[in-house]
Amino acid sequence: MKMVPNVLYDNVKSDAERKVFRLLKDIDIGHGWTAYHSLNVSEHAYKKWGEIDFVIVGPKGLFCLEVKGGGVECKDDIWRFTNRYNETQRKKEGPFEQVRSAHYSLIAMFRRDEIFDSLENKINTGWGVIFPDISWNQFSPEMPREIICDEQFTKNSQSFSKYIKQLFEYWLNKGKKLPALNPGDMILDKIDKYLKPNFQTSPSLRSRADSLYEDMVTHTKDQLNFIEGLEENERIICEGGAGTGKTLVAIHTARNELLNGKTVLLVAMADIFTAYLKIQLKPSPALKICMFSELEKSLNFFSENKFDVLIVDEGQDLMHIENLDTFDKVIKGGLENGRWRFFMDSNAQSGIIGSFDQVAFDILKNCNASIFKLKNNCRNTKQIVEEAQSTTGAHIGETVIKSDGPRVYYCKTDSQEHEAEMLIKRIESLRDEGINLEDMAILSTVSHNKSSISKLPVKWNRRIHIINNVNVISPPSSSILFSKISEFKGLEKKHIMLIDTDYFANDNLSRSLLYIAMTRANIGLWVAARPEFNEMYIAFQKENMR
Repeated sequence: MKMVPNVLYDNVKSDAERKVFRLLKDIDIGHGWTAYHSLNVSEHAYKKWGEIDFVIVGPKGLFCLEVKGGGVECKDDIWRFTNRYNETQRKKEGPFEQVRSAHYSLIAMFRRDEIFDSLENKINTGWGVIFPDISWNQFSPEMPREIICDEQFTKNSQSFSKYIKQLFEYWLNKGKKLPALNPGDMILDKIDKYLKPNFQTSPSLRSRADSLYEDMVTHTKDQLNFIEGLEENERIICEGGAGTGKTLVAIHTARNELLNGKTVLLVAMADIFTAYLKIQLKPSPALKICMFSELEKSLNFFSENKFDVLIVDEGQDLMHIENLDTFDKVIKGGLENGRWRFFMDSNAQSGIIGSFDQVAFDILKNCNASIFKLKNNCRNTKQIVEEAQSTTGAHIGETVIKSDGPRVYYCKTDSQEHEAEMLIKRIESLRDEGINLEDMAILSTVSHNKSSISKLPVKWNRRIHIINNVNVISPPSSSILFSKISEFKGLEKKHIMLIDTDYFANDNLSRSLLYIAMTRANIGLWVAARPEFNEMYIAFQKENMR
C-alpha cells in the first residue's frame, strides 16, 4: 500500500505504530489505496488537539485506525495501558471512543473546509482498533470483533490483509452499502489533495535512512524462516547474491546446531570477516571459528578431533578441489556422508581472494547435497540493487525494501587532492543530515598509504580508522572505517564512499571488486569517479545491455 509520508519520522517512538506502518506498507489489497500516518485532527470533540494514527483511503472507503501497543485492559469502565517498562496509565476514554470521535471530527473537517458537504454519502467510512501486542477477547456492541485487530492479525502481512478486508466488509454491511469507487475516481483524488498537505513534509536523510534500515532489519529477520528448511537436510548448499542474508542464516544455523548438542566448525576465508563472525557467535568448546588458513596449519589436530557439523561462509572463495579434501578430513562422515552447510555467492564475488573451481563445485553437489537459494535482497535499497546489477551484470536478488532510497551518486574527480576535497564535502553533507560518522565507511582499491585518503587534512585523518579485527563491529566514536574492498567482504555500512577508482580496469577482477563495493552500502552509495573509472563504467554498462 502507498504510504504518506513514505517513511517513519524520528518522532514516532511507538514500536506498535512502527509495526503497523510496515504491515500497511507490505500489504497489497488492490490499486488506489493510500495509508496516511499520524494525521493531526485539529477539531476534536473532546480535546483541543487530537491525532488519528492512520487513515486508509481507497475504492472501498475511508477508515481511521487507532493503534494501542503494550498491555491494554478495560475494567469497571476504566482503561489501563501498560508500556514496556511496566508503567501503567489509567484513562476514562478508551481507544474505541478515541477513534470513533476522531473519525467524525475528520468528516466534519471535510465539510467545514467545503471539500465535501457529506462525505459519508459518497464513500463508505469507518474505524478500527489495533492491539499488536496482545490477544483481545472483550467484545460488545461498542467493541465489535470485526473492527478489532490483535496479535493474531499482526504476525505478517497476509494475516493483516485478512483483518483489513474484514474491517471493510463490516462497515460496508453496517453502513449505506455504497458501491466501490474506481481507483482513479475524482472523490479519492480530492481526499488525497486535502489530506496530504496536512503532514507531507520532506524527511531528513537520517529519518529516511533509519526507516529504510529498520525495514532491512525486519526483512533480514524474515530470512531466518529459511532455517526451518535446513534442519532435516544433512548436506546443504545455500546460494544467494550479495545482501540476501547468507551470513545471518549461517550464524543462526550454527546456533541451532549448538542447541541440538552438536560440535560445530565454522570456516571463512578472510581474517577480518572471521573476526566479525567470532564477535557474533563467541567460540566455545563446542564451537570453533577459524580462517581456512588456520584450518590448514592445524589439520592434524582437526583431523583427530572431527566436528559433527561443518559450516562454510563465503564458500565461493574456498571452492577448490584441494580445499574440499581438507574439509573432508575434519568432519565426521566426511563430505560424502557428514553434516555440512556451504553458504556461497557464485555470482560474481569469486576471484578476489581464494578461487572458484566449477569442478570442485560439481563434486560438492554430487555429495547428495540439497541446494537452497535465497532470492530476496534485504540489505540494499532499490537504487543500489539496480545500479549494481546494471553495472556489474550480477544478479543480486529482488529487493524487498519498497521505500525509495537516495540515488547512487557519482562525483567526477581528476586527482587525489581533488578526490580528498570532494570526499570531505560528502562526509560533511552526510553529517549535516544527521548521519553518524560510525555509520559510514570508505572503501578503496588500494591500501591507506597509496590512497587519496592520505591527502586529507589532519583534522579528518584523525577520524579515519583502518579496519581491523577489533573495530570491525564497534568503531571508535565519531570515526569512519577505511578498508580495502577485498577486506570488507561480508560486511556492510549504511553509507559507503568508494574512492581510488583510477585503479579499476575493464576486467573481471575490477568487475568483482566493484560488485562487492557497491553492495556493501545499505542506503547511500557515493563513488569518486576518476576518468579511468568512467571509461570502465561505460564499457560495463554497454556490455550488460546486450
